[in-house]
Amino acid sequence: MLNTGGKLKPTAHLVCIVYDAHSGHIAHVHHEISLHKGPHATQAEAEAAALDQLKKRGKDASKFRVLHIKPDELSPLGRYKVDPQRRTLEQL
Repeated sequence: MLNTGGKLKPTAHLVCIVYDAHSGHIAHVHHEISLHKGPHATQAEAEAAALDQLKKRGKDASKFRVLHIKPDELSPLGRYKVDPQRRTLEQL
């Protein structure tokens, strides 16, 4: 979860997991967080931003898939992978 020290409250929080389509290895975890009341990023916009980060690192985005999860499904101390067939997040 996002810790803002109690001063700022997120009005929207999307999480995209970018993972290898074959192995389920997680390549990138992308958060889109809004701290204002205006328009928020859509899931499609968050996904595009997540894949763009991968491309900036020289990765071939066609070999990866994106899983959208709720922010509370991910622990900062946890280790995870994605089951590519079921498209579910698994803790290791």
